[in-house]
Amino acid sequence: IHAATMVTAGVFMVARLSPMFEYSDTALTVVTVVGASTAIFAATIGCVQNDIKRVIAYSTCSQLGYMFFACGVSAYSAGVFHLMTHGFFKALLFLGAGSVIHAMSDEQDMRKMGGIWKMIPVTYALMWIGSLALAGVPPFAGFYSKDIVLEAAWGAHTGVGQYAFWMGLTAALLTAFYSWRLLFMTFHGTPRCDEKTLAHVHESPKVMIIPLLVLALGALGAGYVAYDWFVGEAAPEFWKAAILILPEHAGLENAHHVPALAKFSPLIVGAIG
Repeated sequence: IHAATMVTAGVFMVARLSPMFEYSDTALTVVTVVGASTAIFAATIGCVQNDIKRVIAYSTCSQLGYMFFACGVSAYSAGVFHLMTHGFFKALLFLGAGSVIHAMSDEQDMRKMGGIWKMIPVTYALMWIGSLALAGVPPFAGFYSKDIVLEAAWGAHTGVGQYAFWMGLTAALLTAFYSWRLLFMTFHGTPRCDEKTLAHVHESPKVMIIPLLVLALGALGAGYVAYDWFVGEAAPEFWKAAILILPEHAGLENAHHVPALAKFSPLIVGAIG
C-alpha cells in the first residue's frame, strides 16, 4: 500500500504549493521536464525487470512522472486525480503480486512462473483488472485520469507541454507492454517452476482476497465517479481555494478542447503496446 500511495505524497505537496509554483514559469518548466522524463525513463526499466514486484515498482515511478508533469503544466487537479485513481489500481497490482508470490511458495521471479492462471483464477482476474486500469483502458479508472493528464499537457500549448505529451504517450505504449508481459509471463504458457512448487499453487485465503476485491471496485469505478469533482463541472466547488491557477496557465481548460487525434492517441498506443 505504501509503495502504491505514500510515495506519491510529493505530488500532493506540489499541488498544495501551487500559489508558489504558479508565479515561476521556470519552476513549472523544471517540474514538467523532470516529470515527463521520469515517466519514460522508469517505463523503459519496467519493460526488462523479471521480479514481479519490481515491474510494478518501476511502473509506480513512471506514473509519478505523469502526476508531476500534470502539475508542471498547471493541471494540478488532474495530477491529484491521477494520484487518487492510481492508488487503487496500483495497490491492487502490488497486493495481487503478493497473492501470486504467496501461491508460488514465495517465488518472485516471473521467469520461474507461468501456466498457473487456472489454479488461481480469482487472483488472475484481479490482476487483469489492475492491468487494464493501469494501461488506461476504458471504462477503468486509469483511462479517465491518464487521458486528462495527457490532454492537459497538449492543451498547455508550450514546448515543454508538447515534450510532456509525447513522452507521456510513449510511456503509455510501454505501460501496456510491460503490463501484458507481466500477465503473460506470470499466468500463461507452460509452467517454468519445479514440480514441488507447482503442486503447492493455491488460491489465497479470504483475508488476502477481500481487500483485493475492494481495491478492484476502486480500479473499476473511481475514475468515472470522481471525474466531475476533480476535473469536470464540479471542480471549482470541489477545490475552492486549495489550488491556485493563474489565468495565463490554461492547460486544464484547454484539455477539454483538444483535437480528436490527441484524445484517442493514448488508446491507440495502448492497444499497440
